[in-house]
Amino acid sequence: MIFLRSLLFNVCFAAWAMISSFLFAPLFLISTRAALMAGRPWAKGALWLARIICGLTHEIRGREHLQAAPVIYASKHQSAWDTLIFLVLLDHPAYVLKRELLKIPLWGWYLWRMKMIAIDRASGASSIKKMLREAKHALESGRSLVIHPEGTRTAPGDAPRYH
Repeated sequence: MIFLRSLLFNVCFAAWAMISSFLFAPLFLISTRAALMAGRPWAKGALWLARIICGLTHEIRGREHLQAAPVIYASKHQSAWDTLIFLVLLDHPAYVLKRELLKIPLWGWYLWRMKMIAIDRASGASSIKKMLREAKHALESGRSLVIHPEGTRTAPGDAPRYH
């Protein structure tokens, strides 16, 4: 049963990603801010699918700690879920993400248009310098930063090396 629900979720998630990419295309064309606005309903739809199909629920604790001013949110990266929730919780976050994600058709174009901070993990120090410049610009523009300091997903309870 888990396999079937997972399969159904993945099919519906891919369909929702394609539908929303086309549905929100006018926002993509208008501006970066408008493209960012498309991220929230897409993420809410994906979370809804996870709840309806997989029975995945969540509880947000500590909302009082969310800041209106731009700050850095360092989040443990355990699943795709934690990439969705910040689009719902924050006004217009700037994610630090791996550059390969920009190559995904449609979805990657949105990431690029939303001015997410893409880093090439293989290029070492130059990538870090570029990330710092873009992160500083995002914060100065009033955007909070979302980063997963371990660099990739880890299992709950693991103690990864932070970068």
